[in-house]
Amino acid sequence: MIVNIRGTSGSGKSTLVKRIMAEYQESQPLRISDRRQPIGYHLWNFQPPINLHVVGHYETACGGCDTISSIDQVYQEVQAAAKHVPVLYEGIMVSGESRRCIELHRAGFPVTVIALDTDINTCLDAILERRKARGDTRPLNPDRTIRRLGEVRRMMEHLKVAGVPTLWLDREAAYQETRRLLRSE
Repeated sequence: MIVNIRGTSGSGKSTLVKRIMAEYQESQPLRISDRRQPIGYHLWNFQPPINLHVVGHYETACGGCDTISSIDQVYQEVQAAAKHVPVLYEGIMVSGESRRCIELHRAGFPVTVIALDTDINTCLDAILERRKARGDTRPLNPDRTIRRLGEVRRMMEHLKVAGVPTLWLDREAAYQETRRLLRSE
């Protein structure tokens, strides 16, 4: 199973992934030799015995696959890990990403894409809180966040038309469904 979490900035993607990760015992992060940040984590839980591969970087407030420089590298990691264990990954939209999700689906990988249905004002408040925590006092222009929400909507429609299972869920329902999908055989 591959679960891809989507949403605009501040929608709760990284928080959801960190919440799932907290349920597992963590092994050493998988690292790329020329980077300080990991490209992913292989996690396990002993009771019941479950493995999980999380692609992305989760050692800072803003993480996910956006910290990996190449979308090709993200999808190579997803595909390689998905041959052996369930995979969880998230990030903001990038050009060509829906095509890669569709390719995984058509190659026989069980992919589900979950978009976080978070109120735009909640997203903007989360962005402001992260900025404040970093000491960034610049005013927030909401246009980019709103535009990205539109991109997520278009991507989800494109995936749905291609037959990829898609869900729009609030944060708690997304957490519960992600948990269920990753633990199902």
